[in-house]
Amino acid sequence: MNRKHIIAVCALALCTALCIVGVSALTEGRSRPTGGTEPPSGTEKDEPECSLGPAPEPGAPLLTPGNILPFDMRSVGFSAQYLRTDGYHEGMTYPRVKIIRSVEELNAYYEANRDRYHMCGFPEACERYDETYFKDRVLVIVLVEAGSGSIRYQVTDAAMTGVNKDVLSIAIDVLDPGMGTCDMAEWHILIEPAEGVDVTDERYVSVNLHTGSMGKLPGNNTDTVYEPITEEQAVEIAKAVVTVEYDYVKAVYDTETAAWTVDFARENTLGGDQTVTLDPYGIILGSTYGE
Repeated sequence: MNRKHIIAVCALALCTALCIVGVSALTEGRSRPTGGTEPPSGTEKDEPECSLGPAPEPGAPLLTPGNILPFDMRSVGFSAQYLRTDGYHEGMTYPRVKIIRSVEELNAYYEANRDRYHMCGFPEACERYDETYFKDRVLVIVLVEAGSGSIRYQVTDAAMTGVNKDVLSIAIDVLDPGMGTCDMAEWHILIEPAEGVDVTDERYVSVNLHTGSMGKLPGNNTDTVYEPITEEQAVEIAKAVVTVEYDYVKAVYDTETAAWTVDFARENTLGGDQTVTLDPYGIILGSTYGE
């Protein structure tokens, strides 16, 4: 073999090695989720045993590439924790959103829900949310329900959207491994937006649940967007279930219960009124009548 042949063989070997390294680097880059915080090992809290019954079986977190919100947005930084807190309630609607702005509000939320959900791991997960945290940050709690205990969740994006950039839009991937278990599960997702990110109340939080099985093409996935409704929309939705005569309507949003109450009545008349309650996304929660 002459000198030219030796040089040619060496050059070919070098090119082959460089190609292998390049393909490996690209493959590694594609495997990492984009946007948001992936649930690290241990983030999904294993519930200790307590009086509410056996702890839910922990499952390994599943990852999927980040979801891109399909509207104009300004992404903000965030972190997230995922707690399985089982507790089925007939007629309960999901997702449910609660904004926490202080240690007192966080404690009140826990006390109000500790007997409704399997909250044994909640206090430990919330140890990091002290007065220093709430000095310039809020905590957004998103409560969701899964049709199977095998399903997991991953927050992939948080962005300020809307004309005035005053709506916090949260994108959440629903991770379905394709093999369901015969149990339902409720999850508390604790989302920590970056410092300085805040919204008026739960009406200004939009939840985008991006559903799809692991391994399927993105085109087979579906989005369910829960957009907060306005006062006018609350009235129009409530009218669909009103059965009393009325000439007076008043809609009020209660930040404590995170719900709309729409009152229908006749002015200067006692009794005969009706109150319709809706969640921030326009789902009717109930209706009551005055005497």
